[in-house]
Amino acid sequence: MSVLILAGASGSGKTTICKEVGKLKKSVQCYFFDSVGVPSNEEMIAKYGSGQAWQEQTTDYWLNKIDQEFERHQNILLEGQMNLKYLTEKINKVNSKQFITLVLIDCNNEVRKKRLTERGQSELADEHMMNWAQLLRVQATERNLQIIDTSLHETQDSVQEVLKLFV
Repeated sequence: MSVLILAGASGSGKTTICKEVGKLKKSVQCYFFDSVGVPSNEEMIAKYGSGQAWQEQTTDYWLNKIDQEFERHQNILLEGQMNLKYLTEKINKVNSKQFITLVLIDCNNEVRKKRLTERGQSELADEHMMNWAQLLRVQATERNLQIIDTSLHETQDSVQEVLKLFV
């Protein structure tokens, strides 16, 4: 049994990969970070103090859910935008019997902008998102995490890379 977490900035391909894995492997329980609902920036600030605080609280929610669900599911896959530094710190506090693998799903800025524009989210293809993607690359590299660059692969190739990570 294993838990795999795919982190990445918007447009990287993590949701597409997770959906495809779910179709191919019924033994994998897939979770989507944003399925709990994403409040507006104004709501995040009013309720949580900042977007970062909302993201951290939501990361905690998902890690607790994974901890509770681990006994019921053979394999768990969670995808979402999560700060890898925060995530690795929190994973150490989650039930130690779990085998958790973190992977950064990434793509170059040109591909990210194209994907976001094609799906009608061109407002996300801004400097802030590109900086966020760069921060995640740095965090992944510092932690020696695997990085799957979807700008270099067809979707099915990336899906196969992810499937190999389930032990």
